[in-house]
Amino acid sequence: MYFAAVLSIFERYTDAAKRAIYFARLEANHRDADSITPEHILAGLTWESDSTFAGIAPLKELTVTLRAQTELPHLPSTSFPYLRDRNIPLNDDGKITLAYAVEEVNRDRQYWIDCDHLLRGLLRFPNGACEALEQSGINLGSVRSAAKLTDASIPQIQLRNGATSSLP
Repeated sequence: MYFAAVLSIFERYTDAAKRAIYFARLEANHRDADSITPEHILAGLTWESDSTFAGIAPLKELTVTLRAQTELPHLPSTSFPYLRDRNIPLNDDGKITLAYAVEEVNRDRQYWIDCDHLLRGLLRFPNGACEALEQSGINLGSVRSAAKLTDASIPQIQLRNGATSSLP
């Protein structure tokens, strides 16, 4: 009998990126949404301030502005948002965001997908979150430049095939 190793879709994600996606799901749940959108992913990223990502794009300070621009209210729209547990899938734009995040990681020649890659994934195609970020002065070029400066201070490990990868 053949057993293939089943890898989690989020295996390559850092804990900070996993938390951001968890908070995106929580935001969608609070809004009684049918799916997780790029706007929910952006809202999830505003919760994350403990990683190197906070130095790249200060989303925590822009939370109120970004929520207003994406029309995501601060208060939940359901009566009991924390008591509901349901599986909320990513919509097509949410899947595109994650796919672009993987492309950004590959572009950087890294293994780990972090919050800055999710942010760059949001900025790679037209969507409500991208528009809100650009109105706040955050664009793809500036995030890539800031990420390169930050990555220079992260230790690199040498892989067997000769490539290098950042530690999570």
